[in-house]
Amino acid sequence: MAWYLKVKLYCKKNNPMLIFANFIERDIMKIFKKYQKNIKEDISEVKTSKLGYFLLILMVIFGLTAGNTILRDLSRIPKRPIPPSYCISGISKYSLKNIQTMPRCNFNEIDKKFEIDKIYQEILPDLSKLVNLNKQISTNYSLISKQQNERDKILREYDVSLQEKMAKEQKIIDKDDLKLRVTNIDKNIEVFNDEIRKLTVERDNLANLLSSKVTELQYRYNNAQKKYDRDVSIYKVKIFFIQFLFVLPLFIFVFRYYLKLKRENSKYTIIWTAINITVALLLAKILLIFIWMILPKNIFKLILSFINKIPFIKYVIYYVAIGIIFSFFGGLVYYIQKKIFSVKAVSYRRFKNKECPGCGFTIYKDSLFCPNCGNSLYEICPSCNEETLRNLKFCQKCGSEKSR
Repeated sequence: MAWYLKVKLYCKKNNPMLIFANFIERDIMKIFKKYQKNIKEDISEVKTSKLGYFLLILMVIFGLTAGNTILRDLSRIPKRPIPPSYCISGISKYSLKNIQTMPRCNFNEIDKKFEIDKIYQEILPDLSKLVNLNKQISTNYSLISKQQNERDKILREYDVSLQEKMAKEQKIIDKDDLKLRVTNIDKNIEVFNDEIRKLTVERDNLANLLSSKVTELQYRYNNAQKKYDRDVSIYKVKIFFIQFLFVLPLFIFVFRYYLKLKRENSKYTIIWTAINITVALLLAKILLIFIWMILPKNIFKLILSFINKIPFIKYVIYYVAIGIIFSFFGGLVYYIQKKIFSVKAVSYRRFKNKECPGCGFTIYKDSLFCPNCGNSLYEICPSCNEETLRNLKFCQKCGSEKSR
């Protein structure tokens, strides 16, 4: 308030301004002090200002974002397992008669451990030959299809020539030429079919020779896949323990410090409440992911399929679930209302506003009973045996907690 002192000093030197200075001191300062008092009361009542709540919400959002980034970095500490080469999954004894492209495989350590690469190299020449045979068979089928389309076109032209004859119109299409063309097409189709039968026999013989090797290849691939699935499960457990052991001590420290500040009724409790919420959400995320990971999902699928087959059970579970959800949220609301409107909470709020805790009527400092409802306003403290306000946590005379 340096500006105010300068103005007052100037006014003392200039008597005509003294009245204006007194006005500032008496009225403006009174308004300023009242405003400061209102701000203090509002903040103490709601723990912080609206701006403070907004900043705390931003802090929680930033904390969750930063926490997820840290958890993601921690998940990179263990080495992620490498799956077996996916190209082998497309090779089976059932697909040998249809395979038309050579799989491109880049083998890794797990493939070499199960000798998948060796077996693949052994069958590679015959597999390449089998792919070529399948391509030739497919090409012949395409040629047959084209020849059949051409034959159908010629037959339609032949039908037109018959209609012209019946209508006694001028001859446009040569029927003998059409017959010759159909005959040539039928011969071509027969040649292609002979080629297909020949290639099919060769292909089937080669597929039978490869069948045992391909079966062994698939067996080794499945074992490698099972090994990979086990390694992935161990990898996820490692991530869980790394993240859990990082967040749990932090949560314990934050929660204990929060409880300490809450017991002391500290003005910084609300800040640590936001920090506690942030860390608790990160810990809950880690635990929920781990629980979902270890749940027997196949059993759940069997249960769901069984429930879907019996509509009665499905509807019973549906309505029971509705009842549980209503009971859960209704119970939460009941608990909150019970805490807010408990005898001690109501007494605290009404005594603070100089009102009777029983009926809310205005009471005076020296009143022992409410003049409206006759409710007793005082009780005997068990520690000092002095009269103290009813239903409050601490004695106003000795400061001891009444519940002890």
